[in-house]
Amino acid sequence: MSKHALISPSRSERACKCLGSTLAEAGLPDTAGPAAVEGSAAHAIAAYNLECSMFPAAATPAAWVGKMTREYLEYEPDEDDPRVGDVVITEEMMEGIDLYTSYVWEQTASRPQAELHVETKVAISSISEDISGTADAIIDEPFGDLHIIDLKFGRTLVEVDNNYQLSYYGLAALETFDKLLDHQRVLLTIVQPRGFHPHGPIRTIEKTKDELTGEWYPKFAGTYENVESQKNGFIEPEYLPGDWCDWCKNKLTCEALTSVVQEMALTEFEDADEDKRHDILGKTKAVEKYIEALKEWAHGELLQGSKVPGYKLVQTLGKRKWKDEEALEAHLGADIYRKVVQSPAQLKKHLGKEQHEAIEALCERVPGAPRLVKDTDKNPEYVAPSINDFEGDE
Repeated sequence: MSKHALISPSRSERACKCLGSTLAEAGLPDTAGPAAVEGSAAHAIAAYNLECSMFPAAATPAAWVGKMTREYLEYEPDEDDPRVGDVVITEEMMEGIDLYTSYVWEQTASRPQAELHVETKVAISSISEDISGTADAIIDEPFGDLHIIDLKFGRTLVEVDNNYQLSYYGLAALETFDKLLDHQRVLLTIVQPRGFHPHGPIRTIEKTKDELTGEWYPKFAGTYENVESQKNGFIEPEYLPGDWCDWCKNKLTCEALTSVVQEMALTEFEDADEDKRHDILGKTKAVEKYIEALKEWAHGELLQGSKVPGYKLVQTLGKRKWKDEEALEAHLGADIYRKVVQSPAQLKKHLGKEQHEAIEALCERVPGAPRLVKDTDKNPEYVAPSINDFEGDE
């Protein structure tokens, strides 16, 4: 298998929905941001813990908080990106990793005949060896379940339903481990420790082999055939901007996305009818990501000493801090302190896991401000209070 698959799992939704994106991205450098780098570090530590620990999975030792990832692993987790090894281990990172590894081991232990495969290369070989990727964890139970578990360390919610990446892994795992056609069902699981979801951090859907194959195989096969036809010059690439533009490496030079941005910029809100506003609203995420990428590009160019006409970098004001806290206390005494009740998160960190249950029993989650999402979001719809709800308040 090639190091970079033509259609990788993480890019599969974009490849299927924007058919021209695959070849447009080919050869472009990866530009992982800080969040992606941190996620890579968490995945490396999680895989290491699973491969080295016996059940039950040992928690990442607390003594490693504040240390670099490469120190913990004793090797360079990503030779192409040294930033991954530089990631400092935090308590939040450890808790998220432990949630994932504990779940994987529990699921494996509940199936005595099962075999656990960690960071395993799989491919939908019947389409092409170039439709391949590395699955975080696969539990292979002969004549039982084939369970694919995907760790998501980001905070942006990832739904398990209609998930292209998970379904891709499911098909590839079937072709790799279902040689005897013995698996009864396929389980697809997302473990997302840091994304608040109404169904919790661990979410699973169950599919029969026929359901998974019937729904998803034609999508990936059709996409691959289309991309091959583009490569051979039989058809022209088609581009479709949407939410999937988020991580596209070609978005700054994509003519289709640029056209959408220009159209929105030239549209007067007051002159747009309701249908036009709805159409624009559906494209805002792609446009916002385009603008973010444009700003990052300009910032990077200026940092490197290049010129961006009409723009420059300026030094921002940092936060003020005390030069000498001991001298401050000697001068002002106890007046510099104030008694403040720590937040639930702060107390959890200070008191440790053994007090988590007691802390949860003594706190409540206050509803935040309503936010705008698509109607496919799994959270319950916000109900605005009526005028009657305020009667009698005076």
